[in-house]
Amino acid sequence: MRPSETLRAEEHLFLDNLRSIWPDVQSVQRLAVQFGQLVRRRQRMGLEPWLRAAEESGMPEMHGFAGGLRRDLQAVSAAMQWEWSNGQTEGQVNRLKTLKRAMYGRAKLDLLRLRLLYAS
Repeated sequence: MRPSETLRAEEHLFLDNLRSIWPDVQSVQRLAVQFGQLVRRRQRMGLEPWLRAAEESGMPEMHGFAGGLRRDLQAVSAAMQWEWSNGQTEGQVNRLKTLKRAMYGRAKLDLLRLRLLYAS
């Protein structure tokens, strides 16, 4: 996922060996690095050209990934446009649901409440 110039010597060697076995690794790496840069730099306008390139790459995995992004393109664009996120809230909800499922049928609400408070 990192650009070639940031790789260590052993990572370059591994990548070169992998390319000799599977030449498509070069295009997959290029697309992955480009996508990472788009997301980190929040370049929403570059998303559509990247999606076309991924779909035309001939790689089923990239085509599937691009298709998944297209299915929820509005959310992906919003994530690249806005700085705020509800990730913290979603994480807390997920934690609560995990605790609830772990204790389902084993205890009453008071024990679930104590376990929830202890976990936080």
